[in-house]
Amino acid sequence: MSEQPERPQGVYITKANGRKIICELAYVGKDADGLDQWECATPLDSNDVLHVDVLPAKSSIVLRPVQ
Repeated sequence: MSEQPERPQGVYITKANGRKIICELAYVGKDADGLDQWECATPLDSNDVLHVDVLPAKSSIVLRPVQ
């Protein structure tokens, strides 16, 4: 059984109007450099701010392009 990588903690989005929402993360696997990649599954707007309290070593968060 494979071990699940450590999740980033305290990930949320601050909207332009100041409202904060929790960012849903989905594990997408390792990149070419061996980093655990997490995708922000919550839609983002161009003026949103992403906050991360704890990003484990060897992890990254992938953002979808603004639509």
